[in-house]
Amino acid sequence: MWRGVFCVFVVVGCASVSKPTILSDAEFNNFVKHKGFVVVRFDAGLTKRDVFSEALKELGRGVRGAVCPISRCGRTVASQKITRFPAYLLYYNGRQLTRRVGQMSKEELVMWVRRHMEVMSVEGR
Repeated sequence: MWRGVFCVFVVVGCASVSKPTILSDAEFNNFVKHKGFVVVRFDAGLTKRDVFSEALKELGRGVRGAVCPISRCGRTVASQKITRFPAYLLYYNGRQLTRRVGQMSKEELVMWVRRHMEVMSVEGR
């Protein structure tokens, strides 16, 4: 006779679209090489990342997001020549498309990324 019910839940491996991955120097290069669009925010950890998370949520699964805090990404900050924060770098298929420095609202960030997504779609890449 069964005295208990056992349940097994299987979670399909998919990253949350609203939570950016926190990267280190060792993880940066592999992360930006992913196929498709990747936006990376470099920051000093002093500003809230809620706007970035909300923008990623609105952009959906077509855009992967990550944060590189300078405390974990010092070499990457130097190699990418980032001198002001926050800085946003947008990649497509491993190639850096553009960058932008300074705070952005959720709407500005979403429009910035979508504008580049449209350009890449028109160019047929």
